[in-house]
Amino acid sequence: MLASPDSPSVVRAFLDEMNVGMVTLMDDVGIYEGYDRRALGESLAPYPLHVVLDADHTIRHLSTDSDPRETIAVLDDLLR
Repeated sequence: MLASPDSPSVVRAFLDEMNVGMVTLMDDVGIYEGYDRRALGESLAPYPLHVVLDADHTIRHLSTDSDPRETIAVLDDLLR
């Protein structure tokens, strides 16, 4: 989910320019504000919150840190 002050058309143009092929949900109604930010023990949780599910919908990675290399490594392992 992406929370951005930019319009959906600006976000889409950016995602297209960056060749982001995954489904991206845009929070344009304030869903983020409804989260209990203390739920994950982080003052800013759930942003960022990275969740990777396998084909059986089992959580294989859950992180409140922004570590793209770690997330990519989990995805690579799942795709092998």
